[in-house]
Amino acid sequence: MGLTTTPPPPTPPPPNGQKQKMAITNTQKTEIEAIIQILLETSTTRRKRRLADMFLDLVDRDSWPEYYEIIPAPRSINIVKESLAKNKYQDPLQLYEDLSLVFLNALFYNEDGSQISKDADSLKTILDKEWRERAVLPTLPDSLPASSAQVTHGVPLSAQPSTPIPATSTPTQSSPKRAADAPHKSPERQMTPEMDVDVGGTPEPEGVGNDMAPDGETDAIVQQLEKGLPKWEGLEDIGWATNIPEERLLEIVLSISGYQDQAGNRLAVSLEVMPEETNIPELPYKSPLSLALIERLYQALTSSDPPAGPPFLSPTHFAALPAGPGTARPLHSSVAEGVPGVTTFRVSSKDRKFVDEVHVKGWTIRLADWLHLSNCDDPSRPIIAQVFRCWVSDEPSKKGQPGITVCWYFRPEQTFHPVQRQFWENEIFKTSHFADHPLEDVIEKIACQFTARHIRGRPRPPYWYPGWPLYVCDSRYNDRERIFVKIKNWNSCVPEEVRKSAEFMPIYPFERPVFPRRFASPFISGKPIKAPGGIGDVIEKAEGEKIEGGGIGRKRPRKNAAGPPAPSRSEVTDRVGQSKGFLRPKHSMDAHLPSSHA
Repeated sequence: MGLTTTPPPPTPPPPNGQKQKMAITNTQKTEIEAIIQILLETSTTRRKRRLADMFLDLVDRDSWPEYYEIIPAPRSINIVKESLAKNKYQDPLQLYEDLSLVFLNALFYNEDGSQISKDADSLKTILDKEWRERAVLPTLPDSLPASSAQVTHGVPLSAQPSTPIPATSTPTQSSPKRAADAPHKSPERQMTPEMDVDVGGTPEPEGVGNDMAPDGETDAIVQQLEKGLPKWEGLEDIGWATNIPEERLLEIVLSISGYQDQAGNRLAVSLEVMPEETNIPELPYKSPLSLALIERLYQALTSSDPPAGPPFLSPTHFAALPAGPGTARPLHSSVAEGVPGVTTFRVSSKDRKFVDEVHVKGWTIRLADWLHLSNCDDPSRPIIAQVFRCWVSDEPSKKGQPGITVCWYFRPEQTFHPVQRQFWENEIFKTSHFADHPLEDVIEKIACQFTARHIRGRPRPPYWYPGWPLYVCDSRYNDRERIFVKIKNWNSCVPEEVRKSAEFMPIYPFERPVFPRRFASPFISGKPIKAPGGIGDVIEKAEGEKIEGGGIGRKRPRKNAAGPPAPSRSEVTDRVGQSKGFLRPKHSMDAHLPSSHA
């Protein structure tokens, strides 16, 4: 989403019939630059979140047209800085007016009590305080700028409790009342170089729990942030089947209507009783378009080599690979017969040409994207994977066919773990399984955050939109040894091309850290579950310790004359799960199954 490329000009001075000249002295300019720097460096006391980050640039005009209809004089800190550097201001108060508008606009447009409103209130107060303390600067006006939204719409500032300001005790500027007929929401905060995105390999901060949100505030903090984020615009007009005869389309519709799964259930029943309209706010459309339950059948019917029928049958539930997470084995492993080998431990470059992106069913798939893929073992639990390569096949039998190489992530029910282990909501685990998938396996885009970022905010577009499934990863899982190992270097988990990149999955920050809720093992939920994992011992693996024998079960600890060593924090986490988060009294498998939006 691009920034507005043409900033609005500074507020013009009143005409005086004379040739204008710069009236800001060098001394005044130095003091004003110092004030702006103070605003840029103002941060929260604990987490060092810079309050000014969300005010640096204007919101995108195409994405937020309503903002430009309501706000008569949009301003941003960077616009003011640029105009000051180019000596465009003729009066210090002219600059003050523009800088003041940055925060007055945010106060008018956003809801009282929202984080962006609180930050604007704090920064406006700091601006006024610092300005008054500098004798070389002129006295501040008693009235609001004539071009402010408050004056334009006739909405005066209302009295309200002051907002606490880091490093100052000056009372804050009061927030405005909102026009009753104007539906306001927080505009998009543009990506900035100063945004702390935690791409590097830093572990979770030890003291983060001291500033974490109380129990009753977690949902409110998440909802407040997400309701102001940009919405997904829907599928693109690329990657769809073309030139399909009407006879074939009719056959597809009739086949969908009469299709039954292996249990004899006719899936099209759900389409026949769909509501006439939907009010799900995250959807880019309002008419009923759901085909999620039968998407795999649709993929098979429109492929270049459709199955014979009707009736259409598929022992793999229309997935391309014969085994999924928890049952698949590496191609060259020595395992019992009947267990399919489909994965590798590295990305292959044989008989293929790597490309930057591929297109399928309205999606553009690129390196490092997160996906849901068809799972032959259980269609209700799609494979969770990250793209490591996009390619076009050079194999004679598949010449020109596009595909992707991905790294699989396992769900809790696809692992073996101790009965006392707990899991974060939507937690998944990094594995060493890489697999090649044809594009027909792609269901939808999703997102996954590693711990340090997940507790601090939500991914920015285009990496994630509200309504998309979102997972969190804290540990690796070795399914051969049944070992959980807490991830300490996040860089080792993502494709090399995006490691340490400030542009990869930056976040919109929360007001304070928010930890996911915790759940007990899905195998003790009281409901029968069919999954490849189970309850079992976990190997106690110390950092850097070699696994002996490659067997399953509890490893013999190293001898120590002083007695057995105390388990480290990471070892305890490996056995029992996370120490932060909130445990719901009731839980079900649904907690681990984000609903599909495709």
